Amino acid sequence: MAHWILHLVATSTVSTVDIAQVRVCSLFPKGVVGSPTATHDFGYRRLAVLQEALRAINQRTDLLPNTQLLLTHQDSKCNQLAALDGITEMAMNAFNGAGCDVLIGAACSG
Repeated sequence: MAHWILHLVATSTVSTVDIAQVRVCSLFPKGVVGSPTATHDFGYRRLAVLQEALRAINQRTDLLPNTQLLLTHQDSKCNQLAALDGITEMAMNAFNGAGCDVLIGAACSG
């Protein structure tokens, strides 16, 4: 869904710029099924790298102009069923029910 942003100019005229939003859903292992305290550090690191990459792209005006990358994520817990549950949840409910345009990640790797 596109959003309209209005820019007021000194002459009191109004111009509109259509901002496209790309909904990025990511799936990385952060926890472990059956262990509330065990973690997968590589999942946290990969999520942080993705967050920084999207932030950097969003700040540039020469890459994907008039486009905003949005991000949400789920924990795959390094488990196929947890990964399937996470991606299904994001596909159906992420971004207020709009779902995902892009999926990044894997159930478990590292």
